[in-house]
Amino acid sequence: MILAITALCAGGLLEVDRVAGPYFEVQDAIDAAASGDIIRVAAGDYQGFVIDSKSLMVVAADSNAPPHVLGTAEIVDLQASETVTLSGLICDDLQGTSIVTISDCAGSVRLQDMLVGINFGSRALNIIDCDDVSLHKCGLRNGGAWPSLTCRSSNLTLFSSRIRGGSSPRDWEGAAGLQLIDSSAIAMDCALIGGQGGPQFGGGLVTCLSFAMDGGPGVQIDGSVFEQLGGYAQGGPGGIGFWDCGGPGNPGPGFETRNGGLFLPLDGTAPTLNCPQWVQLGDTFVVDVRGEPADPALLLFGIDAGRTTLPGATGALLLGGPASRLRRLGISSSTATVPITVPLSPFFFGEAWRFQSAHVRNGALLFGPVRTVAVL
Repeated sequence: MILAITALCAGGLLEVDRVAGPYFEVQDAIDAAASGDIIRVAAGDYQGFVIDSKSLMVVAADSNAPPHVLGTAEIVDLQASETVTLSGLICDDLQGTSIVTISDCAGSVRLQDMLVGINFGSRALNIIDCDDVSLHKCGLRNGGAWPSLTCRSSNLTLFSSRIRGGSSPRDWEGAAGLQLIDSSAIAMDCALIGGQGGPQFGGGLVTCLSFAMDGGPGVQIDGSVFEQLGGYAQGGPGGIGFWDCGGPGNPGPGFETRNGGLFLPLDGTAPTLNCPQWVQLGDTFVVDVRGEPADPALLLFGIDAGRTTLPGATGALLLGGPASRLRRLGISSSTATVPITVPLSPFFFGEAWRFQSAHVRNGALLFGPVRTVAVL
């Protein structure tokens, strides 16, 4: 697998700071930004925002002081050439709606180092009719009887993320951690956990006729294809039986299939990765990953900016197809060429890109050595 990568310059930089400005809300910077700009957000509490038909990176200014978005974040109507990255934010909402919604996107959406949670109500993340959504090192939780992440009619990649479904308050089963409906998804090195079932309820004879509910599945696969590369899926615990005539509910399954859903565990052997030590801005350079046909292979990359690591166009790519549409692990032949464009911001000149390959062997996700490419 040979990837020809072109290093290009990204757009401008907009700063959001609740105290110092010049933009005091994330939405203000989004409205002022041009497609391709980077928005850096200082620590503080901010209102929700909407990104509509615009390529943007919204990142925390300090990885040790993440900004807190109190409200919903929406990404909608991206064209095939457009990419949105959210990195380092904490999103929360107590209003009973999906905290993050990604819908009707032909372009790519990346969530990296995000914490998304809801106290009670609907989903932490809702994905609808999207071609390419990926999560990298994210945590999702839900406090109500709903899945934390629902993916409908979309393609999804999960990497090193932890997702826990909602626990039922009473007479419902626990929710799935990940719910897939008519979708294609792959999870790499992830923990996918169902929510706890509801407790026994009522009183007297009514109580003896009621039952504690079962835990939710780690992954619910409804008319979908789900591939797993390392990590685990675990059902939630059964609900508590409070009375002498009732017992606890059953634990949920790790995987639950419906309507022809398919679960595919993946395994493979080690690919090798080589790349140059430096490249001139605007040049095309080659990252060479070689293995046997049908070996699972994964490419990770990002910018080491000294203070923090910011994502590129994505934090993880699967090899074997166009970079923004990679849904299957598998090298169709021992050598193939895939073009990838790496956008760089002007203030990252002289910084380093770090590349790493990963693979699965005997059910465990293993990483190769890190290779560094300096952009001059």
